[in-house]
Amino acid sequence: MVEWKEITPRVAKMRERYRSTTPKLCTARFRLVTDFYKNNLHIPGIMRRALNLKNLFENIPVLVNEDELIVGEQGTSYRASAIYPEFNFGWLVDELINGDPATRETDAYIVSEEDKAYILQEKDFWLQVNLSTMTDANLPEGYKPHVGNGVLMYNAFNNARTPVGHFCADHEKAINVGFGAIKREAEEKMAEIEAMGIMGDTAKQYNFYRAVSIVCDGIITWTKRYGQECARQAA
Repeated sequence: MVEWKEITPRVAKMRERYRSTTPKLCTARFRLVTDFYKNNLHIPGIMRRALNLKNLFENIPVLVNEDELIVGEQGTSYRASAIYPEFNFGWLVDELINGDPATRETDAYIVSEEDKAYILQEKDFWLQVNLSTMTDANLPEGYKPHVGNGVLMYNAFNNARTPVGHFCADHEKAINVGFGAIKREAEEKMAEIEAMGIMGDTAKQYNFYRAVSIVCDGIITWTKRYGQECARQAA
């Protein structure tokens, strides 16, 4: 039998703030990713992804909201949504040109004129290099007549539109051994591959472990930055 209890004043305050705050689009991540990709398109994909994430961990502002016990935000203000142009960008461009996210019937978002102008300024670059553009180009010809039949999941275009979520991360390992240990494990694998010689598919394996090491460095830096912000607020 479930016994319902009154929520605490802290949770009630958080719930009211959530319900009464209109979400906004935040371009902090978008700006960092744009600058990084423009300067690093020559790097292999898995390494570029890892270094881009490390760059975000090191430079995106950290936000700790009032009354939170679990911290972590995608944007620089409360209920702000980040932009992931490296995955899919066409839908956002279409909406900003032909409509206004703030006037949606559901899931409305506030977008400042300055941010809108910056996003559209960078549209030509991102429409060429995002994952959705590359996915669309690789769809087999035999697929196209069946687009929209209600059975197949891909569309004719804009097919890589869900960058976050649906991942089964091993949180237990991360919590129990820490990212320093995971980094050491990855570097041990790199050393084994180097000792055998990097040939054929081992090059992909080597870059995978190298990417893991880079991401761990970034996460460690990010947690320290959050720790510093929590200490600052506590003081």
